[in-house]
Amino acid sequence: MLTKQKVLHLILSLLKAGEIELLKNGSLLRCESCSDVDKEKIKTVGILMAEIYDSYDYFLSLEFLNSVDGKSEKYREMKVKMESTAPKKQKHKEEFMSSVRELQDSRRIYDLIQPSVYEKMDEVVRLLSELNLASK
Repeated sequence: MLTKQKVLHLILSLLKAGEIELLKNGSLLRCESCSDVDKEKIKTVGILMAEIYDSYDYFLSLEFLNSVDGKSEKYREMKVKMESTAPKKQKHKEEFMSSVRELQDSRRIYDLIQPSVYEKMDEVVRLLSELNLASK
């Protein structure tokens, strides 16, 4: 049975694999037992999440901006250098993915994305809440 949580997991898996087109073209949802309205909402959530994921930049996130707010330019440069290592970049992507998985229970994602995509995330949250599927 398809649940809201499974929808989030599916979208994240497709994003990681670079296969979000499978959701966009509807081929993955053909066999699912949910309404056509829900299928369209799921596709829209996938499209929005792909846009948010593709534009993800930790250095534009509220979390990073708050950590350097009021600090010197030298401190900011040092912080950018520290956070630019491969392990740190991977950690930030994992935190992003984790916060999306927890979207039904937490709004941590808003700390990890840039404010310019808040409206898209609000739309994702709204669409998820409107799905006629079980939460978990």
